[in-house]
Amino acid sequence: MKQVLGKLIFLLVLVGFLLFFRPKPVWGLVNCCDSNHPDSGCRFSDDCAKYQSKLLKCCYSDCQSTDWVDTSLDKCQGAIGKPTNTCCTSSGSCDSNCGSISQWTYCYGVCQKKANSDISGACLYQYRYAYRSCGTADSCIAPHPYLNAGRCDLDGCTVGGIYKTCCNADGTGTTVNCQHGQFTGTCPEGSITKLCGFGEHPACGAAACASLAQPTATPTPSCTCTEPIAAPTLTSPDNGATNQPINNLTLSWNGIGQYQWGEDCNASANNYVYKVYLNGNWINQNPENPLATSFTVSGLNFNTTYTWYVEAWNGCKGRNSESRTFTTVSAPTNTPTPTPTNTPNPTLT
Repeated sequence: MKQVLGKLIFLLVLVGFLLFFRPKPVWGLVNCCDSNHPDSGCRFSDDCAKYQSKLLKCCYSDCQSTDWVDTSLDKCQGAIGKPTNTCCTSSGSCDSNCGSISQWTYCYGVCQKKANSDISGACLYQYRYAYRSCGTADSCIAPHPYLNAGRCDLDGCTVGGIYKTCCNADGTGTTVNCQHGQFTGTCPEGSITKLCGFGEHPACGAAACASLAQPTATPTPSCTCTEPIAAPTLTSPDNGATNQPINNLTLSWNGIGQYQWGEDCNASANNYVYKVYLNGNWINQNPENPLATSFTVSGLNFNTTYTWYVEAWNGCKGRNSESRTFTTVSAPTNTPTPTPTNTPNPTLT
């Protein structure tokens, strides 16, 4: 019995010794990962709990291959930003990440990933660039004078809509295309194709062609135009006059001196004229004597107040007199004609 008890005690002591002196895990070499970001790679830590995982060998990485493989675009955009896409709209060639590409060719980035050899389980990302033709030949798909064109932009190839105008080379207007049976899909020889009708481009037609017109040279002025240094002075009728006739009413004023007309930049007194304004309307246009200092007006309304003034105009600038008012006569009243009475003839007796 004592032997059995001794052996039992020996076994218990041995078990306790083994448990006490068992090899402890080297926590610094335990592979852990952040379960919220499974493609961030394995981490080496003595506190796996803070990565919300158990003592796993490693997280299940999205990047197992050591070779570059295509993956979804959003993976690259989140890790290294957007690709540098290029659409060549030049009539020649364009530089791009695909090399030199021809007109209407779209160069675009394709996201790739592979395992990171420096961080176990982590991913590396890159863009490989590919290209394709947008097939953007002009075409006529509707009976209007403008070309429908396929086009490419930084988001890819698109087709449809009114996008081009055939312009005269001098920008004076547009040539006709895509109507009256002419559905060639090309602008006539000698004309220029202009983008129009979408985005920041002008409306199709003459508006799109306007940029081709050569600007008209503006001559440098030889002098600076100035207004007259004096103004006409109204004389008749008096300001506030009443009972003025509705016909043959003479408006009079005193003119300005020969050297008071200012600089008209034309060196000619033929440009000088007194303009008469009645209720804001110029009423003596093309007068026989532009320097006359009176003007007769007719056809006015009864019992109406008018405002008038005179402008001394030198051909480029003018100066106004003061304003006056007058009121025309009231309309005449009709006086009834008296009815004659019959006087009896006297009777002879």
